This record gives sequence, C-alpha cells and structure tokens, in this order.
Amino acid sequence: MPSVMYPGSVAVDILNYACLPERHAVIEIGSGRGHATELFLQDVSRITCLEPDIRSAVALSGRFPGRVQIERRTFEDYVDASPDPRFDLAFAAQSWHLLDPRRRLPLAGEVLRSGGVLACFWNRAGETDQRLRDLIVNAHEEHGVVHLARLTLDDPAAPSPSAALADELRSDALFRAFTQRAHPVDYELSKDAYLRILASLVPYRRLPCERLAGLLGAVSAAFDRMGRSLHIQIVTDLILCRRR
Repeated sequence: MPSVMYPGSVAVDILNYACLPERHAVIEIGSGRGHATELFLQDVSRITCLEPDIRSAVALSGRFPGRVQIERRTFEDYVDASPDPRFDLAFAAQSWHLLDPRRRLPLAGEVLRSGGVLACFWNRAGETDQRLRDLIVNAHEEHGVVHLARLTLDDPAAPSPSAALADELRSDALFRAFTQRAHPVDYELSKDAYLRILASLVPYRRLPCERLAGLLGAVSAAFDRMGRSLHIQIVTDLILCRRR
C-alpha cells in the first residue's frame, strides 16, 4: 500500500550513504508491522526494533523470526533505560514526527556512535487522479471518517513532516552531512486492489463491521462512477545525516 510501503531504492540509498562496517548494529524507531524492516533485512543481518504496540510486535516477530530483537518500548523509554552509543544506523519510517520534538535529536545522539547515521523517511502524495480522489474522500466524509482517507490519499499540497526535521538539523550541532532526497513511485490501483488495501489497514479494521462495509461500498461506488483505476504517485522523502 502506498501509505505504508516504501520503494527498495530508499533502503539502498540509506545503506550506500551509511557504509556500514562488517560488524554493525542497526536500530529501527517505530517498526510497526515491519514494512520498512523487511527492506533492510535483505542486507542487514539483525535489527533492534522498537515497537510498543503489542499486536504490531507479535506480527513483527512472526514475520522475521530470529532476525529482529523486539523492544516493546518507546524510543524515549529505550534510550533512558540504556543510553549506549553503539548503533551504526538508526532509521525511522513515518515515525520521527511522533517523537518528543525537544528530545528526539539528543536521544538519537545517545544511541548512535560517532559517525553513525540517522535516516528518517515519510511518504506523501504526489500527482493523483484528483477527480477520483475527491470522490473517495467524499465517501469517507459521508461515513464520518474523513481522517482515515489521509492514510492513503494525502493532500498533495500538504507539507511533508520531513520539513520540520530539516529545520531542526540545520541548526543542530550534533549532526553533520545533512542531505535530503526524494523517491517517487507511481501506482495504478484497481478498485479491488484499493479496497483490499483499506480493509487491511488497522484503523479501518477497528471500525464496526457494518460501518466498514458501508464505507467500502461507498468507495466502490466512487470507482464505478469514474470507471477507471486510481493513479497515485507516492513520494518518499528521505533525510540523512551523521552524528559528529
């Protein structure tokens, strides 16, 4: 799904920048169900995954047995308990903006060794089939869950969360070699594919069954009205920097 999946080029970009030593330590901040984790495990033998949500942690463990060390703690709690600067890479996929803005950079400095890399990335909407997008958003609004539409159909004009981190890093003395990159990917989603995506997302699954069925029916009708699949471009904004 565009909102929770990332192009493999993002992990390649990060690992090329990081130039990890043969014996390395990697930590992921907010692993969720492992959508980003999976990309890195193609080249990294083991990852320490911070994921406080028990359901996500169980799913993560089941997907990557023996490949991940799961810590069911927030980033703040983890660092407070073990401020050991041993990691060569810390990465956060759509989670950095959820951390305490006053503490997140100093905490990253506490877990990264000198020269270690901080990599943060987020997905945002690029070019989208605007007419079909509006119909899908309206369907969500009619069912009182317009906020859920933003999980898959962000407003292309909305600023990326990466902007806040970029501003932080420009004035921070702890990190250097700051760089920003973008990885755009175009998706063509059929009605059935899009409905399966919505039904798989946790916030949708938490809706009462009848309400979810009504919402998915309204979204299906939006596709039928336009008579075409949904074209959407997702841009993954990536920020990289090194600890001094």
